[in-house]
Amino acid sequence: MALGLVVLMYALWSSVFSLGKMALAYSPPIFLTGFRMFLAGVLISLYLVIAKRSAFKLTVKQYLSIGVLAFFSIYLTNILEFWGLQHLTAAKTCFLYSLSPFFAAFFSYIHFKEKMNGRKWLGLLIGFIGFFPVLLTQTGSEDLFNAFSFLSWPTLAIMGAALFSVYGWVLLRVVVKDSQVSPLVANAGSMMLGGIFALQILGTQYPWPLATLDRCCREFSL
Repeated sequence: MALGLVVLMYALWSSVFSLGKMALAYSPPIFLTGFRMFLAGVLISLYLVIAKRSAFKLTVKQYLSIGVLAFFSIYLTNILEFWGLQHLTAAKTCFLYSLSPFFAAFFSYIHFKEKMNGRKWLGLLIGFIGFFPVLLTQTGSEDLFNAFSFLSWPTLAIMGAALFSVYGWVLLRVVVKDSQVSPLVANAGSMMLGGIFALQILGTQYPWPLATLDRCCREFSL
């Protein structure tokens, strides 16, 4: 039963990249990030208002912590992910996200002083070597965005998204444990703020706010 749930979880997680690839055919990365994150944050917040309104009685420090979480975990992660996904296959994007354990080991050492033993280092080294064949393979429009040798800008963007995603989980742990913020409140607040960050950036490119939605809908045939 437990194994089946793990397989189901990874299947659902992997499908996000395929669905995201299809969504990018109709929407730019910034709008896609801003709209879906803001909407998700609003829905969770509405639930919290009905279930436990007092959960939003936070200090200034707690709100600032949620703001930092929103910038790294929601805004930077999703902007880089969807921009890179435009030029990479969903399979390669998903595979590059497997760099997460390497970043997790690094941030765990920095923030929580968690040390690695020899067996863990060996496992990470073997896993890292396995990434090189994928990094050397470029397909589609990725060839037009070469950055350094065999690395393209879309590849670097996805690697950056994986890094900030892991850092976001670290920050979430800090916010929940040290700042005493409910996980639901932290997620709702960070999603809303991250969505606002993205939509605000979009507003500097198009008239804001209603004309932005109108132009996006017409330009990308929504």
